Amino acid sequence: AISAVLLAAIAMALALPWKSALFMGLALALSSTAFALQVMEENGELTTKHGRLGFAVLLFQDLAAIPLIALAPLFAVAFVADAPPVDYLAAVKTIGVIIAVAGIGWLTLDVFVRLVAMTRVREAMTAAALLTVVTAAAIMQWAGVSASLGAFIAGALLAESSYRHQLEADIQPFEGLLLGLFFTAIGMSLDLDLLVAKWKEVLLFAAILVAVKSIVLYGLGRWQGLNGRGARRLGLSLSQGGEFAFVLFAAGFSAGVLTRDTQSLLVLVVTVSM
Repeated sequence: AISAVLLAAIAMALALPWKSALFMGLALALSSTAFALQVMEENGELTTKHGRLGFAVLLFQDLAAIPLIALAPLFAVAFVADAPPVDYLAAVKTIGVIIAVAGIGWLTLDVFVRLVAMTRVREAMTAAALLTVVTAAAIMQWAGVSASLGAFIAGALLAESSYRHQLEADIQPFEGLLLGLFFTAIGMSLDLDLLVAKWKEVLLFAAILVAVKSIVLYGLGRWQGLNGRGARRLGLSLSQGGEFAFVLFAAGFSAGVLTRDTQSLLVLVVTVSM
């Protein structure tokens, strides 16, 4: 929240409307769970105090992305000529679909996984996990919400399963492959002409993003009793933009919150910060 307010204030100072600036600040305040956890795991920091604090922050940020994606139209300032008007009923319906998917999954998923486990076929457990993810993503897409949001909710539900440790071990081989595919897709979507034309602005904004989040997290780390090194590690580990920002920027453009040029620039800034 602190990072979002500071980043929004900077955006407003650059003449962005307050709604767009606030949406941008909230999106940029999210850190990359994939990057930060990987770095902390490689350095053996997940079991340290700052590692546990970082994990908690990342988890909350991922959860915070859910309402932000659903409520993106509420930040609309109609940059896009054919942007639909703000539909509050649609926003309520979207939140209802999210709650329904999470609630039904919470009630039925563990029973389903237990039945699959009774077959004692390991491949069946992997297939069940992937089927759960695809189903949740398809339902979200049918409801007009980001499919990646459905996949995230499915992952959270699977993490509550009694067989979560076995599921984690079965899915582990896919993790690196799918993560690489995700960032390959992001790289292919970058506007390289814009990067060449505005490389100074991109580097400046990326540096500002990393600096603001590092300073905020360093201060909060010290407040939570971390020593100087631990607070620095916390701040630097979570200083980059996050993968949910890409989803939010796309949702913001389609809802009329951001212009196409602003969206493309922000995607470049987040990518460079990573």
